[in-house]
Amino acid sequence: MIIVILLFVIVAIGFMFAAYMYSYVRFVESGVGLVRVYPSATYYYSNGTLVAYVYNDGGIADRIIRVYVNFNATDYDCTLIKPPDGVVAAKSTTLLLAQCPLRLPDNTIIAITIVFQNAGPREVKISVYPS
Repeated sequence: MIIVILLFVIVAIGFMFAAYMYSYVRFVESGVGLVRVYPSATYYYSNGTLVAYVYNDGGIADRIIRVYVNFNATDYDCTLIKPPDGVVAAKSTTLLLAQCPLRLPDNTIIAITIVFQNAGPREVKISVYPS
């Protein structure tokens, strides 16, 4: 009986570890094999507009099709703009700065979804949450 309980605990810990790793490491298929992507994001408000930074692009920056946030079952498209010089100097490989016409209630956490063109006609979505 004790062995069965221990086996169950070990399997449960394994599943929790796998879920934890999946939330931080995404494998994105590209034309040259697999590119490991470690996305992270943050956002703030400026002039009533949500401004999102997404970092660690994994080589997909030139293939981005769309960036959007989803709030209350509605997608809000973001306009991609170049980050101001020096704003993200401390972060590695800035992917984008996006402005979205959206004002969120305080302490709301949303995903920023990036859609990019994969090798061939396939599109890939990556959702990242503020770090």
